[in-house]
Amino acid sequence: MSKRPPSRADGTAAGGAGKRRAVLTLVSQPSSTGITDASTGIIDVTKEYNKESEEKVKTALKTRGYALLKLMEPTDGHIQRFRKLIFARGQKIEKESGEPIRSGIIQVSGYNTLVEELKTTTNFGTRIEAIFKTAHGADKELHASNDGLIYWRAGLRNSVELGPPHIDQPFKSREITYQGMLLLTGQNPETGGLAFADKSVSSESLTVLNEGMQTASSKVPSTVVTAPAGTFIIWSSTKLHHGKGPLGGGLTEPRAALLLAYNPAPEKRNSVNRHVAKGLSPYASQKGWVVENLQAAFTDLGTGRRR
Repeated sequence: MSKRPPSRADGTAAGGAGKRRAVLTLVSQPSSTGITDASTGIIDVTKEYNKESEEKVKTALKTRGYALLKLMEPTDGHIQRFRKLIFARGQKIEKESGEPIRSGIIQVSGYNTLVEELKTTTNFGTRIEAIFKTAHGADKELHASNDGLIYWRAGLRNSVELGPPHIDQPFKSREITYQGMLLLTGQNPETGGLAFADKSVSSESLTVLNEGMQTASSKVPSTVVTAPAGTFIIWSSTKLHHGKGPLGGGLTEPRAALLLAYNPAPEKRNSVNRHVAKGLSPYASQKGWVVENLQAAFTDLGTGRRR
């Protein structure tokens, strides 16, 4: 008797291992009421981003280093469109390279059409920028940065390639940046996804990996955020975070997300803000956001698979 595939956190069905094409079926989700879902801490900004929303975001960033916001419903047509395009792009890259994208990152050099579409053709981009204004302060001039695509195909074991928890901050720098991710598929510990460390560690225990990243030990415990598609996650780059595979080292299900942040022109280049330079408009960099070759724990990063 065949087993029914498990359901994802956003109601989509898991794909089978080895399939090149992922077919996802969306089901209706109950709408959250009020500004915050008390059970998950997700702030509802589907209608508007207001003063009460701002205070919720400030409190979440101050107390735990990240905030969860319900930007759109899981059934929103933009989610379905963006997810379909990311899956198509990921499958094309894997076909051309002959190897899977295990790290989950599809690097975009220069102009990210999906992020630009989200910013300019919907009202979601305005809300996302306002969220980063809350984090940085209303007086800061911000530029789009850290844009990219997240893609997992079904049926991979990718826990090693995702690497240990890390912070995206140059060694001895006090510059604070923020990162953001719009979930196009739901995630939870069973599916894997973006995870945050369960505890902080001393700066002395971090290993400087490159000019903009410091890693913690792989033994530092972390938990995957549980959230449905349509959730926007903002976090401080000094919050220990990483991509984490499915619980117990299981096989991946299809996953897609958009990376997008707004940060001031950088004082020092790092992996978050290097896509923008002082005096330049967003995406004006000729080479785009370049991923450097990293150590063995990040064997997939910096290869020709990401463009």
